[in-house]
Amino acid sequence: MRAILIVRLGALGDVVHALPVAAALRDRFPAARIDWVVDERHEEVLRLAPVVDRRIVFRSRSLPVWRRVVDLRRALAGGAWDAAVDVQGLLKSAVVARWSGAPRVLGFAAPHLREPAARFLYTETCDPGNVVHVTEKNLALAGRLGASTADRRFPIEAPASAALDAVRRLPGVGGGPFAVLNPGAAWPNKRWAPAKLARVAGWLRAARRLPSVVTWGPGDEARAAAVVEGADGAARLAPPTRVPDLVAVLRAASVVVSGDTGPLHLAAAVGTPVVGLYGPTDPRRNGPWSSRDVAVSRFDDCRCRWRRRCRAARWCLDDVTVDEVAAAIDRRLAAVDDTPGPDEDEAGPESVAYGSARRPTDPTGRLHRSTAQTPRRHRGDRRGRRPDDAPSDAGPSEAPAAAPGIVEAAARMMRRGRPAVPAGTGHDGR
Repeated sequence: MRAILIVRLGALGDVVHALPVAAALRDRFPAARIDWVVDERHEEVLRLAPVVDRRIVFRSRSLPVWRRVVDLRRALAGGAWDAAVDVQGLLKSAVVARWSGAPRVLGFAAPHLREPAARFLYTETCDPGNVVHVTEKNLALAGRLGASTADRRFPIEAPASAALDAVRRLPGVGGGPFAVLNPGAAWPNKRWAPAKLARVAGWLRAARRLPSVVTWGPGDEARAAAVVEGADGAARLAPPTRVPDLVAVLRAASVVVSGDTGPLHLAAAVGTPVVGLYGPTDPRRNGPWSSRDVAVSRFDDCRCRWRRRCRAARWCLDDVTVDEVAAAIDRRLAAVDDTPGPDEDEAGPESVAYGSARRPTDPTGRLHRSTAQTPRRHRGDRRGRRPDDAPSDAGPSEAPAAAPGIVEAAARMMRRGRPAVPAGTGHDGR
């Protein structure tokens, strides 16, 4: 195979979760050209991925609707790809994959699609089976092209960063080790209270002698400032960062505490110890994948699963206590010097038992309200949506609705009839 196109437009965490696909395809086809269609807001992370040869940018913000479609089609012209792989599973991403002109257009089978109509635009579909984590699901697509799915590799280079230099000069940090606290998330339902994060910063200073650096992105300034203000000198505000700066700061941190959002997944991808805080999303699917990382979860008790905003009388994440997060940090830092066994990192984060009904305990002996039980329809979500119906790091533009202009193109293609399956693929096209 000489050229492969990956389609994953966003969001940041989801692009990170798709990187193992590019890495696996690079290992299988070392001489192939591997290109990626990505939203302009998330292009920067792919600039740090040496396994990607060319980034084809969908200009969702900088161009009007009609021009962004024309611009993308022009960029796709003459790509001569042998296969296009839609890792996103939306109508818009499936249309982009078809626009590539590749003779093979791969996507997930209908039960694993956020928008099942996308399957009509694929020439081949892949059923990942009973895999749990989204990275495993994504790797199944690479496996369909003959790549190994055994390894989860995140090829992210370490950039030089003036922002990291500025962090090291912050009062209280002084060039020494530090923790990162990330209070923001695109979904309001994923954001733990700034006052509690401030108390975690105080605990880190008193118990671990670790100053905290509070990272922030667009729209997060007030929440980050509230953490710093409430921490009584135990936390400092990070300077403004772009994605390369954020990667450098996260890589240098001793531990990262965050909700289910892009910075958490970047930290896990570069190997920084992580403590994830989960409410409406399932850490078995979206969480850190190392068995040494820890997910503090209320997913089992959440009444608004996979929803951006909580509609229940009591917000599940509000039940997560500072003591519980402190115990999780202690446990994660205690595991830093441990060497995992050959299969240990495949077990998932410590507080979540993949594929098991076991409910693990924390060092105090109390049971975590973990996500180890089988997901069920919840009274707070009458549609009982599958995890595939919601991205792991959805921003306002990453709702399941397809982009204007691309939807109409998809409808026209579907009215022409179901795409034929190329001879010799041995696949029924479902």
